[in-house]
Amino acid sequence: MTPTIEIQYQDLPSSPALTLLIQTEIERLARHHAGLRHCRVMIERAHHQPRPDHRIHVALALVTDDGELIVNHEPSSRAPLVDSDLLHPGKAEESHGSPGNAYSTVRDAFEAARRQLTEQRRRQRAHRHRDDAGDLPAAIAGA
Repeated sequence: MTPTIEIQYQDLPSSPALTLLIQTEIERLARHHAGLRHCRVMIERAHHQPRPDHRIHVALALVTDDGELIVNHEPSSRAPLVDSDLLHPGKAEESHGSPGNAYSTVRDAFEAARRQLTEQRRRQRAHRHRDDAGDLPAAIAGA
């Protein structure tokens, strides 16, 4: 099942290249986490920076069969900047390796979501295993 997708840009222009990257990352996430039903992505300029630049904050709100997961991500304040990666999508290829650009920030946010969804799945399996063990007679459960 394909999750529904919402992408919002706040305080910066939308970018077709960044939107395509987000859609690709959501599809990748959905392939590995079949219970993903909805993904809302908010891209906004990081306001707490002392100077105007193109650092962004990425917020993901994921709805799965098992509940909701929120992921917030922005690059380190010491990360190098790519000044025009949002305004000039053609330069995305040049800036691909820079940890401070919008593309890297989006990829890092989705990587964090993958880790958190995997951990959530692991905890739920362990919880179900404990619940199942609770139904066994004490002699068997203690073995």
